[in-house]
Amino acid sequence: MAFLHTLSARVASSRAGAALFSRALPALDAAFARATGGRRSFSELVGGVEVVWLTTLGARTGLERTVPLLALPEGDELVVVASNWGSGRVPAWSLNLIANPEASVMRRGVTRGVVARAASTTERDRLWPLLDALYPGYRVYRLRAGREIALVLLAPL
Repeated sequence: MAFLHTLSARVASSRAGAALFSRALPALDAAFARATGGRRSFSELVGGVEVVWLTTLGARTGLERTVPLLALPEGDELVVVASNWGSGRVPAWSLNLIANPEASVMRRGVTRGVVARAASTTERDRLWPLLDALYPGYRVYRLRAGREIALVLLAPL
């Protein structure tokens, strides 16, 4: 299984892999989440990484938007990375959190309210090595993005 996790991380961090995975994984993760009551995801099975479901309010529309994201548990909080697959564009969910930091997260089938905040410089320095160990593709994304990739901490309400 470790070989599959390593291979999937390598493919997903390439430009072509990121383009493919960014379109295919959300649908596959959603199908697995429906089948398991939100307790498992396709990404977890293939990549060995935990996926949470973040629901924000759209900054412009006010409508709920839900996205699957890799998450690093950090005490009571979850750390999510606004990498957008290494794109130069900031992901919409992070813009939504800037407009309205209150959101909800489903993790392992349990939903809870959270409030988002950007990681401080000290937190970023401490968290990046942990995130790189979680998913090695983040190193490639930081090089490719051409911007500082935000780390967002989601604290329980």
